[in-house]
Amino acid sequence: MRALAALACATACVTAAAAPAAAGPPGDGEMLCGMTVVTDPDPRAPEHSYVAVLDGGPISGNGTMTCTIQVGGAGLHTDPDNGAKASATGTNGVTVFVPTLVSYTAPPGTNVYLCDQFTDSSNVTYVYDDMDGAWEAAAGNPSAACRLTLSGEPEDPFAQGVLEAVEGVLCPVVAILGPGPVVMGCP
Repeated sequence: MRALAALACATACVTAAAAPAAAGPPGDGEMLCGMTVVTDPDPRAPEHSYVAVLDGGPISGNGTMTCTIQVGGAGLHTDPDNGAKASATGTNGVTVFVPTLVSYTAPPGTNVYLCDQFTDSSNVTYVYDDMDGAWEAAAGNPSAACRLTLSGEPEDPFAQGVLEAVEGVLCPVVAILGPGPVVMGCP
């Protein structure tokens, strides 16, 4: 009898764990986009060029998380996406934005913003409003604020280590693909 009860419980637990997460905005404890930035070490890169590693999540639920770097402007989600942008899609009840390498240019003294967006499985888009400290429907808040980040090279040895680790993976891939765009310090 105990074995039958344990089997019933195990089946119910697995079924509940496999159920897709409900559509809607990310919760208060959900992780935002992260950014680690250094001056682009490639001597061929334009002046004031930066290399950033974007990451984010996890967010409970299926959907697409987009992290956007905006250069200049008012720092609103509705401003042009003129820096860099990358996305990740989750399909197993959780969305995780794995570290992704991007680059952008920012003249000295220009504000740089990091914007967080999540589009759920019902195709409703939410943005993180830094002024309110909460996720809100994008359609209902055209003045939602992105987060102000530092513009310039941090004095952060960890950031440089992350960049070197990403280069160690990225450069061999670029070499296999052949000539193409300039990618960081890859030969």
